[in-house]
Amino acid sequence: MSFAAFTQNLTPVSSGAQIFSYYRSGTPKNVASGRPLIILLHGYPQTHLMWRDLVHLLSPDWDLFIPDLPGYGNSIKAVDLASSYPFSKRAMAKDIVEAADKIHQGSKKLIVYGQDRGARVAYRLALDFPDRVVGAGLLDIVPTVWQWHNMNPQTDHKETRTSFHWVFLAAPRPIPETMIGNDPRWFFDAGMTFFTKDRPDRFKQNWITDLVEPYCDPEKGPARIAAVCEDYRAGATFDLQHDRESGIDPTKPQSPVFNIPVLILSCVSLRARHDVDAIWGGLVPSEKLRSYQVADESAGHFFVNEKTAEVAQRTNAWLSEFFAVPKANV
Repeated sequence: MSFAAFTQNLTPVSSGAQIFSYYRSGTPKNVASGRPLIILLHGYPQTHLMWRDLVHLLSPDWDLFIPDLPGYGNSIKAVDLASSYPFSKRAMAKDIVEAADKIHQGSKKLIVYGQDRGARVAYRLALDFPDRVVGAGLLDIVPTVWQWHNMNPQTDHKETRTSFHWVFLAAPRPIPETMIGNDPRWFFDAGMTFFTKDRPDRFKQNWITDLVEPYCDPEKGPARIAAVCEDYRAGATFDLQHDRESGIDPTKPQSPVFNIPVLILSCVSLRARHDVDAIWGGLVPSEKLRSYQVADESAGHFFVNEKTAEVAQRTNAWLSEFFAVPKANV
């Protein structure tokens, strides 16, 4: 599969970033406004390529905007040595909205749909742009503040050991950048071995090659590695602050902070480590929350690529339930 039916863009935004993206205007093209734009946001350490099979299983009626997150893949965003704030999910969300608005000329309403880091940008976008975002699909995460909260000695640091990269990538500059840069292929191959350890054919799959190669580029790889580290540093600082300011705080009684339809898809592993349904159930009204496990132990964190058809079925059902797609005038 490919993005042959999409237009390719590199869009400058006010932060100084340049956002690479693919864009497709849905059918029927003569429908003016009313149809939300779906933004697909990839996770770490992937790029827009993680969606290249899924997009062909979504209805062609939808307008799609598929960017690389700032600093990832073909998107460009310089590191600010004074602060990791430019890679906070708040700053990233602003970059993504600005780029989408420059390209998409239809409805300004958005459905944000992301996996991993992209899901964190998606829920921040929903909280910071409540007049724009009408739905959110969040794949294989709990909120950032909950993730850090569950890395504790009361659970023998099981979550810390599973999510070791959160701590490592957030370490002070230039420790992780230097260590990864010494042998990026080994680092990312080792990470994929950990997260796909029960699937022996893992390195025969194109999606894993797509994931590793951008970081091994001798010219652009170091900047991409630096951006990833800044993303995780912001996740250990600014993103925690922004979550708590928005009312997401595991140390306090939770009440809904999202008043839009939210789709939660998660793997067996995440559900074994976190009470996914209860966490999101405290933040989204029950009538607007749809939460499902994807597959069984045969798939893990990268289930978008491992169980694409199942993800598409759940996603299309959710879109049909909550969002009516305008039909052509006859």
